[in-house]
Parts: sequence; C-alpha cells; structure tokens
Amino acid sequence: MKKEEAIELIKNNIDSKLKLIEIDLSGADLKNTILEGADLNGSKLDHIDLSDANLVDTNLENVDLKWANLSGANLFNANLSNSNLSKANQRYINLRNANLEGSILNNVDLSEDNLIAANLSNVSLERAGLYCADLSKVIIQHSAVAVSIYLITNKY
Repeated sequence: MKKEEAIELIKNNIDSKLKLIEIDLSGADLKNTILEGADLNGSKLDHIDLSDANLVDTNLENVDLKWANLSGANLFNANLSNSNLSKANQRYINLRNANLEGSILNNVDLSEDNLIAANLSNVSLERAGLYCADLSKVIIQHSAVAVSIYLITNKY
C-alpha cells in the first residue's frame, strides 16, 4: 500500500482496527486520528504527527518513532516494545499499562505523563525527563538510566 493510500485510510477509518504492518508513514500528519487497536508493527513513523491521537491498544512494536509528535496522545495499554522513541515529543500523554520493554527513550521529556503500571524494563532512558511523571506501579528492571536523567516526582 502506498503512503498516501494508507494516510487516507487512517483518516477515514471507521473500524479503527487497521492492520498496517511495516508501512512507511514518516512525516505524515495524523493528529486527532483514531487508531485504537491498530497493528503498525515494524512501521516507520519518524517525524509523524500523532498529537491528540487515540492509540489505545495499538500495536507499535518495533516501530521507529524518532522525532514523532505524540503530545496529548492516548497510548493506554499500547505495545511499544522494542521501539525507538528518541527525541519524540511526548508531553501530556497517557502511557498507563503501556509496554515499552526494550525501547529507546533517549532525550525524551515524559514530564507530567501518566506512566502508571507501564513496563519500562530494559529501556534506555538517557537524558530523559520524568519531572512530576506518575510512576506508580511502574516496572523498570534492567533499564539503562544515565546520570543526566532528571527525575523529580511528587506522585508515588
């Protein structure tokens, strides 16, 4: 499927459980879209705008999301395992129950994000910001946390 066809399908999506595996949507403007339950495994989504998108239960495993705009997105229960989210804009997103195991979250600002019960095992968090992020019940085993990470939280 061509990039333009996939974008049109997503924007006009009614079913929302789309299967768009290993598709290149780099730089696409998909803000405010509904991709609930979609399967985007292995896709290239760098520089994409998914701000305020509904990504609940979406499979984003092995996805390239470098420099993506995810601000305001709802990623509740999403699978982002083994994905690269370096330098992505992730302010005010919902990552509750999300699986980020094995992902790269270098140079991202997760400040004030909802990370309740998220799986951050084996995650690279170099120069990541977690100021006032809700880390209740988060799983964070074997993650590479650089000294330069800034972690100040008032939520337990």
